Amino acid sequence: MPVLWLIFALLLYCAAIFSSDQSTKNQMMKEAEVMAISESLMIYRNSVAAFAENNPSAVGVMDDSVLNLPSWYVIPPGASHYLATGTSYVYYTQALPGLIGELAVKTESINVGTNQGGYLVSPNVGYTAIPLPAQIPQAAVVIIQ
Repeated sequence: MPVLWLIFALLLYCAAIFSSDQSTKNQMMKEAEVMAISESLMIYRNSVAAFAENNPSAVGVMDDSVLNLPSWYVIPPGASHYLATGTSYVYYTQALPGLIGELAVKTESINVGTNQGGYLVSPNVGYTAIPLPAQIPQAAVVIIQ
């Protein structure tokens, strides 16, 4: 009977180790996804902003082929853009915890935040009073350039 208790304790210990290891791996995968999406959005933002600077009268969503994106670049699902009189708005509509904080750290700008009630709310300063175009969905992560 003591051997059964020893085997049971050993199995319980192994299960606890496996569970802890799996939790750590899941957290690392989430952090890697946030970093990858933030880097991808920054590349997208740079191309959209360059197009807006060269075409200040452009308004709306431009075809991706005119944005001069790198040939290897794939726009992440949920990402889009909008141009309005020389200002570019890149936004991401999929919920990804930690993304807005990562972008705020990368840009060190108040021009990164979420659309709340048609205005940009930045994690750095809170409500910014910067109005956003109606085409940008509520709660979307937004980068203005």
